[in-house]
Amino acid sequence: MERSKSARGTVLKPELFMPVEVEGSLHLDGPHGQALDLVADAGQLHLEQAEWSALGSLIPRKWTTCLRVARNLEKGLRALGLTLHVYVDGQPVLRVGHDVAGSWLARLAGLDGTRFTPSLLLYLLRR
Repeated sequence: MERSKSARGTVLKPELFMPVEVEGSLHLDGPHGQALDLVADAGQLHLEQAEWSALGSLIPRKWTTCLRVARNLEKGLRALGLTLHVYVDGQPVLRVGHDVAGSWLARLAGLDGTRFTPSLLLYLLRR
């Protein structure tokens, strides 16, 4: 940890990067029948959705809210050394977090550690 000096004394500042390892699986059934399967293996999180509508229920509809949530998710995952992989019907549609180089479109939105497929963007624009 790094020390911060101030007029009143020395305070420990938290490290910006604190990698964690996680393992396990979580299955959730949503109120409208959608299922969520999250599998964690070391520094990788895998979220599997059977349908686009199930994924859409997790994403805010308002663009400004959606971007704010995405930036916070990216920042938190990167600080913990975790990467989230999102799949719809077995196909990868989103990768965000540690060691992810942002796609040009994601970087335009201020998301430096996010890659998403054109199919995800089209879904978000159509809903």
